[in-house]
Amino acid sequence: MSALRVAIIGAGRRAQGLGPFFARFLAEAGVEVAAISCATEKGLHETRRILSEHYQIHPRGFTDAADMLRVMTLDAVVIASPSRSHLDYLRLALSAGLHTLCEKPFIYGCDNPHAVSLQIIDSYRKQKQTLMENVQWPYVLSAFRRLHPDAYSS
Repeated sequence: MSALRVAIIGAGRRAQGLGPFFARFLAEAGVEVAAISCATEKGLHETRRILSEHYQIHPRGFTDAADMLRVMTLDAVVIASPSRSHLDYLRLALSAGLHTLCEKPFIYGCDNPHAVSLQIIDSYRKQKQTLMENVQWPYVLSAFRRLHPDAYSS
């Protein structure tokens, strides 16, 4: 069986992005990070350099996620772009028929995000495509409580 082929939209770390970490963990799990997209050529160049030097990951690079999903043969996509772009990329991934992992917040910056989220979730369900949201906070709360024991006292 060949490795799953995944692309990462928003693969850089311009602010506090998790793209490089997704790439590293996917590669460690035996997944092929086949392609990445970044908003600018400069960001793309820097991200590809970091992935290559630090993690020995050599994906094809794009500055247009739609082009990337159109030309690449993929199994899934990770959406790690700024939160206001998630809805557009969720729709793009859905139309490409890709399983999707989306960074939190799932949908942000639109009218009635709850209803829109339910529509997106239902569309993925109907297409039998996996949709996951990366919400790491539940996994760090125990460490936070150990570091800051007084944070929960009244």
